Amino acid sequence: MLKKSSWIDLLDEKIIPYIDAPDYETRYPVLSPLYISKSEKEKIQYIAREVCAVMAKLAEDVRSKGNVMPIDIINMTPKLTPFILDDDSKYVTNIARLDFVKDKNGIYKVVEINADTPCAMPEAFYGNAVAQKYFAGSEDDGFNAELIEPFTELLKTTLKGKINFSGVNITLAANDAYAEDWANMMYLKNALEDYIKAHFDEYEFVNVRAARLIDLVVKDDGVYHNDGSGEYKIDVLYRLHPLELLMDDESDDGYPVGLKLMDLANMHKVILVNPVKAILMQNKAMMAIAHYLAGSTGYFDDAAKQIVRTNIAETSMDAKDFAGRKFLKKPIFGREGCNICIIEPDGTFSYEAEEADDCADIYQGFIDSDLVSVETDAGRWEGKFTYSCFVINGKPSKLFVRFSPYDITGIEALFVPVVVK
Repeated sequence: MLKKSSWIDLLDEKIIPYIDAPDYETRYPVLSPLYISKSEKEKIQYIAREVCAVMAKLAEDVRSKGNVMPIDIINMTPKLTPFILDDDSKYVTNIARLDFVKDKNGIYKVVEINADTPCAMPEAFYGNAVAQKYFAGSEDDGFNAELIEPFTELLKTTLKGKINFSGVNITLAANDAYAEDWANMMYLKNALEDYIKAHFDEYEFVNVRAARLIDLVVKDDGVYHNDGSGEYKIDVLYRLHPLELLMDDESDDGYPVGLKLMDLANMHKVILVNPVKAILMQNKAMMAIAHYLAGSTGYFDDAAKQIVRTNIAETSMDAKDFAGRKFLKKPIFGREGCNICIIEPDGTFSYEAEEADDCADIYQGFIDSDLVSVETDAGRWEGKFTYSCFVINGKPSKLFVRFSPYDITGIEALFVPVVVK
């Protein structure tokens, strides 16, 4: 593969180590940026904020009555239900990424909310900043300040009195067998570490460490890690490990370490980022509930109802609602396009992804979007964009755009730098 000289040469492969994956036909970033106006960027951010607020309130209402029935209706596993009900975290999710498809009328519609373990932080917060400077000659100042807000807010509030008394240990963990997960965790860890160093006088006794998931030790009184200089107790744990997998994690002797970790979080023995209840917003069945409530009840006010109807893809738990129309079948916890099917109006399957999830399905209206083209090392390719916006502690942040030659965006998707002009 001929690697053309471009903005990609400026990217630090220590930050995005999967730029040139061996199984890709071309490098992961495309050569040509997506230019958008400031007003278009702000429109996407506004929609992301409003959708996130609507869905966060719905998630809280679903679990606030202490009733398992609403959670069971959306096919949440009974293993998770009690921990979701007991989670009193301030935010439903701290770091979320909302994924949109832009229809042919220019309307952005949320198709997925990655509220539990969103990736693409290096691309959105670092890669776009490199592209912004290369293509537009302008700096993206303070692009990490928003990302680390879940931690800085905790240091200024919940943990403030503990810093100088006993110190605070913040640990970020991921599976080092997955390059993307590890790179995302390390990007967040380094951003937070840089902030702590820049505010050393205030945060001298705050320690920021990275850990492999396998090295975490879950005990009755908390979560521990040995960084080589001794074992320490973790105060804040960022885990890039999906809850639907965590719930089944056991030690070699059969101890349910995943469930115990959630229990410790609910007992305030450790603070989780993202919290347990984030899995509610991750569950795509919540979008089906939102559409049902918007269409058949008075639950939403007019503004929220408009957001649901306009900016959340039509979603249902019953395939019959899409009879005679083109629609998608998706697993409620599916990630990276796994196990998605496109079903034509006559009921035939025109696309069927590799199966990778063992969970219930939802059904979503197919959103037709414009064909676009991008420049890659392998030439010009045609396909579709998926737009994303990070939402941090309820506030919209950086954009992330992917290109796929297919209607469904999967692991083959390429990173498109966003440049604001």
